[in-house]
Amino acid sequence: CPIKNLNARHIDDLVRALVLDHARRAHRLDLAALGPTARDHHVRALVEAVEVDADRIVLVLDESAVHDAVDAVREARRADSSRTTSAPKRVGDTLPTCPFQPRVQSIDTPGGPRTKLVLDVQIKRLDGRRVLLAPDGRDLLSTVTPQGEPVPRPHLVRALAQAHRWRERLVRLGHSVEDIARDEGITAARVSHIVPLAYLAPETTRAVLTGTLPESVTLAQLTDRLPATTVNDRSILKADRKQRHWGGGDPFDLFNKPE
Repeated sequence: CPIKNLNARHIDDLVRALVLDHARRAHRLDLAALGPTARDHHVRALVEAVEVDADRIVLVLDESAVHDAVDAVREARRADSSRTTSAPKRVGDTLPTCPFQPRVQSIDTPGGPRTKLVLDVQIKRLDGRRVLLAPDGRDLLSTVTPQGEPVPRPHLVRALAQAHRWRERLVRLGHSVEDIARDEGITAARVSHIVPLAYLAPETTRAVLTGTLPESVTLAQLTDRLPATTVNDRSILKADRKQRHWGGGDPFDLFNKPE
């Protein structure tokens, strides 16, 4: 059953995103004002039920929990305003957000008013794991800071930095793939797999570094869509430097700024 193989964290993030976005739209309630622990507490209090099907995800929200969340946000803002200095920016705090609005249905129950959120989805396998995407294949999730700024994915930034650093050694310092693999404690195949990332188009490199690359684009997809590179042959790398950069320019400069 594809649903049983869905990544639990991916579903959790989508539920958080739908609740946070709904609270902001329907109640002008910005739970981003709270810290991660308090924020998750109120998200859990709002969610009464979650149903995941092959073509949709359904949330049932307990509207009575909104009042406590409103009070918590009001108290947090009051505490911030009473400080003599501005509140410190929460380092590492991120929020999931969903660019799609679910269908909203109000329900009267013996226990009080409920809200049903219904979002159409599809299940797709990416990098060996099943995830939920929009029916048209677009991402259901993006990650932002509490201030709404996109968040780069660390493993992609790290791989990009490695690619440019290793290309520097291959092209400019005359080292071999085996030299790099030995120094890094990895296989030569891994080096050969990562180095082509140095030839991404400048706009793709920028998207990786700024966190604007779609969530569904994986490291494997980035490397697979690049032309094959014989990284053992340094003369090929040198000859290809101007020809192999998609869209022109040299993204290596992003990692080689003069000090």
